[in-house]
Amino acid sequence: TPFWQIDFPLLNYRLAPWLTHAQSLDGLYYWTLVYWPESKDPWTNPLSVREYNGEGVLFYPGAAAGVAGPVATLRLKALRDGLEDYEYLILAGAAAPDIVAGIGRSWTDWDSDPEKLLAAREALAKLIVAGKK
Repeated sequence: TPFWQIDFPLLNYRLAPWLTHAQSLDGLYYWTLVYWPESKDPWTNPLSVREYNGEGVLFYPGAAAGVAGPVATLRLKALRDGLEDYEYLILAGAAAPDIVAGIGRSWTDWDSDPEKLLAAREALAKLIVAGKK
């Protein structure tokens, strides 16, 4: 599956909603966004769970960065972009499965080229706009 730790490409986070759509699922569950063990600081030690860097950490505590509240990771922002892509897939309707098939075929088989994903998103946008005319 597209692993969700710091050591993997940001594309993995963006792909999850595409793969969710490909499997006709309507939700995505992640066990936690703020796993900050009391003895560790995710800013200085990303090892959160066993050998996984950043597992369960999509927000950082803001105090260390001078922010009142949590700080979103780039990984969370990539997931947000993927959720926006999912909305495009829904709006594209019957044409969406063909476009998804070129990006994410299954949870173990996907295209790892971010440019292809962006081209697929653009194709979705064009379909949506054309259908609104």
